[in-house]
Amino acid sequence: MLEQFNPYSNRRIAISGRLDVRPAQDTARFILRIAPARLALAEKALGAKIPAKIGELVKTGETAVACIGPDEWYIWAEESKAGAITGAFGKLYESEPHSLVEVSHRETGIDISGQQAEWLLNAASPLDLSAMAAPGAARTIFDRVQIILIKWDADHYRIEVWNSFADYVWTLLEAASREVELAV
Repeated sequence: MLEQFNPYSNRRIAISGRLDVRPAQDTARFILRIAPARLALAEKALGAKIPAKIGELVKTGETAVACIGPDEWYIWAEESKAGAITGAFGKLYESEPHSLVEVSHRETGIDISGQQAEWLLNAASPLDLSAMAAPGAARTIFDRVQIILIKWDADHYRIEVWNSFADYVWTLLEAASREVELAV
């Protein structure tokens, strides 16, 4: 497996008790496209529950799946399981057309937690994060960058962003965090 390098990998934003922003632990990432009527087959291949409603996020063990479109799911799993997932969906393809694309090296994650996490993200996100379900997920924008935003709970989020935009998003988070630090 290729080793991923993030331009912010040694950086961290920490404001005592209010905000903690750090590079997220790397995972295997996949985009799955399959007919919604065939989700049971995909669940069997993945070995994890797959949500049917856009915006839902389900975690089964160390595998998390978010419904981000009418027939599109974003999957996170332990890196060591990437080969098994690819193999299982390869066998499924023999009987059920679908698309499973590994995007592990295209994207990176940023973990945001703390009492001011929602405020920080609202600095560049058009979503009403207080109304977003937890756990939940949305494909959205952060400033002008497309991201997948995960809300694990009220004070814990994750941004999935293409590597080419990651430093830009991190820089925006740093700028907004200065206002958190100053209690603006």
